[in-house]
Amino acid sequence: MNSIIKNKNSTIHIIDNSIFHVIYKEEAVLTIEDLSQNFEQYEEWSKGISKLVIHEFRPYCSATLDARKYALTVPVKAKAEAFIFNSLAQRLLVRFHLLSSKNKHPMKVFSDISKAKKWLKIYETS
Repeated sequence: MNSIIKNKNSTIHIIDNSIFHVIYKEEAVLTIEDLSQNFEQYEEWSKGISKLVIHEFRPYCSATLDARKYALTVPVKAKAEAFIFNSLAQRLLVRFHLLSSKNKHPMKVFSDISKAKKWLKIYETS
């Protein structure tokens, strides 16, 4: 897989061959199709092995209700997932939604990428 993948509403970077970093575009309204495509690309890259994931949502990025429901039901084989939002309201909403997630790996919400990367490093060798 290339180290940079551009999709309609996101760009994916592979950081140090260990972190799958999805940056969702500013003002994008994410659909099931957008999320499904990213999940498929993660599966292709990770080859079924648990990896680290960062989802970075740029300002004014949102998801449809169907997309949010879909994201909660898709089993992601990951060591840990970090979610980055600039908006306090979005961070609170996502924390609430993560309580309903079917995934059992650690997931945490952050306001900046440096804190997210530092937290993910804890799970790098597990």
